Amino acid sequence: MVDELPPPQKSLATDILKLLVTSYETKNQFTLSEICEQLQQDKNPIEQILQYLVTNRLVSRIPDGRYELIHDYLAAQIKERFTEEELEV
Repeated sequence: MVDELPPPQKSLATDILKLLVTSYETKNQFTLSEICEQLQQDKNPIEQILQYLVTNRLVSRIPDGRYELIHDYLAAQIKERFTEEELEV
């Protein structure tokens, strides 16, 4: 799904997905503000990518406003796709 995005959005979506994975290959949870702070990005592009990821059922927004991967198995797949250095966003 992410590969279908244009390069700037694809890069940002990849960074968001990597952020949502712990070093133990499990889901990590962040608010929109925390994601913006971690990635040093403005709110609008992050919000648009998060909406895309939610719509495509890769990420969910839980009731307290945080975002997480839809399933833990996605965390393992994302971790496998990137090296340790790449996971350190």
